[in-house]
Amino acid sequence: LNNSRLLLALLVCSTWARDLGAYITGLFFKTNHPIAKLINPQKTYEGAIVGGFFAFTTIAFFNSHFDVITYNQ
Repeated sequence: LNNSRLLLALLVCSTWARDLGAYITGLFFKTNHPIAKLINPQKTYEGAIVGGFFAFTTIAFFNSHFDVITYNQ
């Protein structure tokens, strides 16, 4: 694993970006579509979708700038 440090940074940054995206969605869009109302009513479908988009964008940025994910053929 030549890119182990970059992969760890990618994991940490994409997790942080997903949480940030979900948090921002909760701040600006006061929606009420909870995923699991009994477990945690603050987790919504909208936050999950936007958070996933933030994580995907972070992974794409890392891969385009640092070539973290490589495919051996």
